[in-house]
Amino acid sequence: MKKGIAIVGYNCIDWTVTPAEQVAEGEISAGARILWSIGGIGGNTGSILAQMGDEVHIVGRIPKKDAMGQAMRYALEQTGAQVHFVEDPNFRFSGTVVTETSKDRTFQHQPGSNLGSRAEDLNEEVIHDCCHAHIGYFGLSPHDLIEKTLLRARINGLTTSFDTHGKPTSQDMPSFKRCARLTDVLIPSYNEIAGLFGASDEDLRDKRLNPKTMCQYLTTLGPEVVGVKLGSDGAILMDRTGQWIYSPVFEGVVKKRTGAGDTFYAGVISEYMNRKRLGKPLNLATMLTKGNIYATMQVCDLPKDYESFSEVHKRAQHQGQTKWQFN
Repeated sequence: MKKGIAIVGYNCIDWTVTPAEQVAEGEISAGARILWSIGGIGGNTGSILAQMGDEVHIVGRIPKKDAMGQAMRYALEQTGAQVHFVEDPNFRFSGTVVTETSKDRTFQHQPGSNLGSRAEDLNEEVIHDCCHAHIGYFGLSPHDLIEKTLLRARINGLTTSFDTHGKPTSQDMPSFKRCARLTDVLIPSYNEIAGLFGASDEDLRDKRLNPKTMCQYLTTLGPEVVGVKLGSDGAILMDRTGQWIYSPVFEGVVKKRTGAGDTFYAGVISEYMNRKRLGKPLNLATMLTKGNIYATMQVCDLPKDYESFSEVHKRAQHQGQTKWQFN
């Protein structure tokens, strides 16, 4: 039985910059922190799946004879993933500068070799070994590329999911719907799905949109499992029957915030596929719990008693422990 998970699409190296506080104009400071890490859908979603024991095949593009591209290939292989990069001579490498302060994060993307991606990069070798394809990013890639890759996976018998990422708007909704109809698991963030609904900055700031209503809408597009990531407030999942569960995140000392949403998605996908392979019915609570554990591993140290926390997450919806309105 095939058990591989193909992680297909946008790959890059992240440079996360935490500026020194209160640096005057023109002043030189040695207080900034700059971290290098593998990013994108391969580095964030694929690497955590591989580290946790799933069979992972990472698909994407890097420039031909490029030192940074080879560094990313090596770093991904060290996680245990199988890397299937097409070396493209027509593009430069892809990088993202993440500026992270105590209040906010900003992202500056250089798509580079990702601009050369094709649906056929999900090749026959990968399809032969995989049962699921996770594709991204909708917000950084041509929408027809996401749709064609989802369709290629579906035609070849793979279940699918895709990561929205970015700041989609209501103008992107028709493309989003077409992609969603080719998807089995779909979990955008609150800001992403709100942007597709045409929400204003005030709507986002005041959390005026109901995540449960968002999930109900997403189920009408066809996915078996949908959800909305709520950042530091946790996440909600729902199946197509309308059953739903909410949970806050695990508490811990945050070391970094970049990639938490991607790794949450990874945990949900892993549990979804495990239950599919074993012929077990889907369990939203175990999927939500695994997502929370993976996300916590990305951004901070897990609490020592996380196993007991997991049991709590499996049994309870934690309604009332959040400022979000679900009714």
